[in-house]
Amino acid sequence: MLGDALGFPTARSGWQKTVGVGGILLAVVQFGVRGVVRFSSWGRSLAFDSVSIAVVLTTVVVVLSGVVLVGYHVRVFRSAITVDPVLPSFRPVRGLLCTGLELCLVVFVYWAGFGTVLVGLGWAVIGGGSHSTIGDPTGATGALSPAERITGLTIALIAVVLAYASIVATARFAHVGHARSAIAVRSVLSVMFTSEFFVGFVLWSGILLVLGGVGVVLVSIAAGLFVVFYATVAATYALGRGYQAAIDPVTK
Repeated sequence: MLGDALGFPTARSGWQKTVGVGGILLAVVQFGVRGVVRFSSWGRSLAFDSVSIAVVLTTVVVVLSGVVLVGYHVRVFRSAITVDPVLPSFRPVRGLLCTGLELCLVVFVYWAGFGTVLVGLGWAVIGGGSHSTIGDPTGATGALSPAERITGLTIALIAVVLAYASIVATARFAHVGHARSAIAVRSVLSVMFTSEFFVGFVLWSGILLVLGGVGVVLVSIAAGLFVVFYATVAATYALGRGYQAAIDPVTK
């Protein structure tokens, strides 16, 4: 699976063009974000209308580029599910925009819900800790009781599980193609606790950490962003193959 994933980004004639487009889109996102920050810092010395127009236009370009990249990785994931060894292209772009936007909304809904749960639990711990020192003759503050420490570790564990669940949910969406599949708890759990998907997840994480890390180090030169894109495509394919193995032979 690892060899297939690492070789997938080059498994097509003219793959250099596809990787080139992906690297350019990453560059647009990176420099676009920097541009938004810079335009905002110039707001005091330039006309407000000029800064506003520049910020809005740059933000639109950054968002559209990011959505296209997300949609493309969904296409890569679907290629992995069907065990298609051919690297997909960026055409048609309209389909990538629609798919990418849907997935962004799914991820936002998941993390908005997860964030609410985690913030609520964290507030309960902090709130409990803020009153635990009242009446303490030593006047010590900030010390957590064993129960509070256990609660804190539990919250951290829940955060990890929820993050893993969100990855499974996005995989479900990429497979089925509609947002409702991402919130089908039974379907998500049926994949979440399989060893096959976990292996794909480990490979996904490893490729991003190692190969993606190399790309990040090389970002100062032109090749860095193309290496990062290569790494994300290979990692996505590995995750998709893990998902495919988890649902095989019956598509759920």
